[in-house]
Amino acid sequence: MPKRIPENTLTAIEEAVRLHPDGADLPEIAIALKPSVPKRTLQYRLKYLVDAGRLVKVGDDRWAKYRLRSAEEAEAGAVAADKATAVAAVEKTEEAAVPLSPTSKEMRAYLSRPLNARQPVGYNREFLDSYRPNETFYLSEEQRGHLAEVGKPNFDDQAAGTYAKQILNRLLIDLSWNSSRLEGNTYSLLDTTRLIELGEAAEGRDSLEAQMIVNHKEAIEFLVNDAEAIGFNRYTILNLHGELYTPSTATFATTGSMSATRSAPAILLGNGKVLVAGGYSCDSNGNCASLKSAEIYDPVSGTFSSAGNMTIDRYGHMMTLMSSGQVLIAGGEMCSSATSCSALSAAELYDPVAGTFTATGNLNAARFNASAVALNSGLVLIVGGNYPAAGELYDPVAATFSNTPANLNTPRANATATLLNGEVLIAGGSTCATPGCPTSVAELYDNGSFYYFSYPTSNMTVSRWDQTATLLTNGQVLLVGGYDSCASSCISDRTTELFNPQSESFTSSQALSTGRSGHTATLLTDGSVLIVGGINNGVTLSSTDSYQPSSLALPQLAVITIAPY
Repeated sequence: MPKRIPENTLTAIEEAVRLHPDGADLPEIAIALKPSVPKRTLQYRLKYLVDAGRLVKVGDDRWAKYRLRSAEEAEAGAVAADKATAVAAVEKTEEAAVPLSPTSKEMRAYLSRPLNARQPVGYNREFLDSYRPNETFYLSEEQRGHLAEVGKPNFDDQAAGTYAKQILNRLLIDLSWNSSRLEGNTYSLLDTTRLIELGEAAEGRDSLEAQMIVNHKEAIEFLVNDAEAIGFNRYTILNLHGELYTPSTATFATTGSMSATRSAPAILLGNGKVLVAGGYSCDSNGNCASLKSAEIYDPVSGTFSSAGNMTIDRYGHMMTLMSSGQVLIAGGEMCSSATSCSALSAAELYDPVAGTFTATGNLNAARFNASAVALNSGLVLIVGGNYPAAGELYDPVAATFSNTPANLNTPRANATATLLNGEVLIAGGSTCATPGCPTSVAELYDNGSFYYFSYPTSNMTVSRWDQTATLLTNGQVLLVGGYDSCASSCISDRTTELFNPQSESFTSSQALSTGRSGHTATLLTDGSVLIVGGINNGVTLSSTDSYQPSSLALPQLAVITIAPY
């Protein structure tokens, strides 16, 4: 039996909503609650309050807001509740949940009468005396044929996994619980039921145990939902390891699978969904080729769906979200194999409203592994790549590219470009081809010009390429990892450094747990940076690092003390 929700916790949620007369979304409510409540538990309690008529939900999914009911709505809700109660009583009496034919309803009504109100019926003695098993029948041939047809299981023409899907909801909890027990999980079956159905973790248990059960549940769902495609192959193994990170619990959970395995860039759209486009894929024999297909990830449903095809296949391209909500996709390489690639100058636009890809103007120089950033003016700056010195600006109104008035002081590929307060920091990168020549040189772009901000050059503390650069909430830029030296192969770096735009200087910062390059770095809502994966010494990493700034305030702020008069 579900545990009763304490009234004081429901009242606390209502008070949190009361602070926002125009409605509060889930994060605003969560922030106001002390102590904090797990997201899924809060969602369950909000649903309870909405179903009980104590809150009004406006909008769906991540855009949903909650507000208190007005007096008029409360009165109307009470009337509706009375009607609903009456209807529910009738439905329960009539067992409306079971669909019955008119004849069946007539039979049920007759059988509901007291025994003394029913007409006595005796045996048909003639039929019993003449009955011969499998020779004589009480039902007609038509009736027997109909019953045989409706009772026959129809598995022959059904897709793989059909029967499993029908019973999945019944068995999902048992399967998740038992598979987790094999790995030493100590949750009880009741605890597992509450976790999966209500999102409530068991008290006094390690959060990793809850995460294990959720991971097993989502892996089982993947195996059933993609039954036609699974097997002991690259697709199954890679997609069983798609993951989501939850900052509040500092844990990862599996999520839906892409339709194609790929190494590709991804970009967050204005509607909260994620576009993954192009990239490259390799088969089990090591044959690799660039891709044309694209997919959309929906964080609400946790699933990927097709976004159609780009105008051409490409990888090593740039994707930039513009102020219009469209995505500029430019350059890259078209590859028929790992050793047969050609640089691209073609560019295209993705429109998330229409869900289409359309060609736009071409780059002046074919380039890949370049850096792109949307400027405050609405233009898009593209710099570097396969060593062209000139930068380019994309004008979304004219749909054309033009060269910047000045060239990069240091041509480079695999650098980072970070928008500051109007200026763009271009840092690191490689100044030669394979295996690479990491540089420590950084420069700023401002209004058509590239310049070093110290003489003779402006250098980072470490030479690096294929690093990440993240603009922190305090206005500084965090640069992480990358390759710091290359001989016959390149070595991943475990250092980080900060760029202070006020002093235009770099300083060393916290060290990583391991060297990494080609990783991701994501700014979280609490101001920290989550650093995931990458490569070290040729090995793909599953480990993570968390960078916590020493201060969330802007550096070099003046402190003013006000004394009472």
